[in-house]
Amino acid sequence: MVPISSTVSMAHRRHGSGIAVSTPRRTSLACFLACVGLAASSASAQYSEGFVWNRMADWTPRPPTDAGTSNGNPDDDSTGRPCWEYRYTVNDPNAGGLGSSVPWYTVATNKSVWDSSWFGSEAVWARSNDVNPPISSSLLTHTFFSGNGPYVPVILWRYPGSCPVRVSFYGELTLVWSGLDAQQNTGPIDVIVARRAASGALTLVFSDTYARPTNPPSDNLTIPVNVDGVAIAPGDVVLVSCRSRIWLGSNWSNMLDDGLSIQVTRSPALVDQPPADTSTCPTGAVSFAVSPLGAGPFDYQWQFNDPVSGWTDLSDGALYIAGSLTCGTINGASLANMQVSLDCEATPQELSGAEFRCVVSSSCGTETSDSATLTICPGDLNCDGFVNGDDYDAFASAFEAGDLAADFNHDGFVNGDDYDAFASAFEAGC
Repeated sequence: MVPISSTVSMAHRRHGSGIAVSTPRRTSLACFLACVGLAASSASAQYSEGFVWNRMADWTPRPPTDAGTSNGNPDDDSTGRPCWEYRYTVNDPNAGGLGSSVPWYTVATNKSVWDSSWFGSEAVWARSNDVNPPISSSLLTHTFFSGNGPYVPVILWRYPGSCPVRVSFYGELTLVWSGLDAQQNTGPIDVIVARRAASGALTLVFSDTYARPTNPPSDNLTIPVNVDGVAIAPGDVVLVSCRSRIWLGSNWSNMLDDGLSIQVTRSPALVDQPPADTSTCPTGAVSFAVSPLGAGPFDYQWQFNDPVSGWTDLSDGALYIAGSLTCGTINGASLANMQVSLDCEATPQELSGAEFRCVVSSSCGTETSDSATLTICPGDLNCDGFVNGDDYDAFASAFEAGDLAADFNHDGFVNGDDYDAFASAFEAGC
């Protein structure tokens, strides 16, 4: 029996079973890439917003003399930089599916070699000549008969840029249940798109388990993909793979990935984690922090959204609101972590809802983080994080003594207006 996980039969299947394969994709995408203004050049591997990687469009056939070798693996993108690498998992008895303690995409892989005529048909990358699993220009195949099950195809996209970017994964993947005993191939298929950072940390970008359609019955299932805002730094790798969960009969599972593209949506992307919203009492202290993406050195400039002048650069020292009222002290305005200590001449309500953000710069360029909101809890008079009887007692004592600590509305007087304002804040809680 010929162990066909064959792209010959799949080529027939793709058109015979009604799976949409957009044959003009390579031409139109090549035109698109040629028209996009790229910052990517031989001197600087910085990719502009709008740049697209598509594996089928980037596919480069190897000459027959490369058969049995890994020459040309990884394959280049449209700028001539190597990025597409074809591999397969090793025979690891501990490897399992999604949700297992050792999912298959975390085990070691070997580099595939060029097979210039897969069972007399199209050229593929494979474990060896006519040895599963094959990866063609448009699909990858997991074959699980004749001992091939442990060898799962894995496509690696190695980011070739020198500056971090944010990308979107968009388009579609199409699963096809196939085989010599295709009617028996009814098991679910695991699909993953994962990001492995240069540090080794692995994050699933897109993943799920898909059952063969039964209503109506079908061999095919098209999966839309639309994931935006994924941070990619130099040295990061994206993995694309599929694995059948049930290995039964002389069967195999295919995944067409020619409809999946990766597009730069932000370049450069220097902010990995933006500052987070936070809250405190009227005389408390808070920190805002931003985490950079990629290699430094980095410069930081924190900004405050002033209600009068808009976004304004901060410097260490007094924090002003509305251009004149002192609202506290800034420390670390040019650091990744900035502290704001509050002591407002304005009422707490005037500063509550204030927004802060950070402008991060490096040799790659500049990016402004999303803003974080400061919420002030005016009823938490003793700054213990709660609004309770202790705060009421503290205010009442100051109020009875005529202490300016009870000047809740900051008008310079201690009177019934302060009492009413505090009572409202106390009732509102935090």
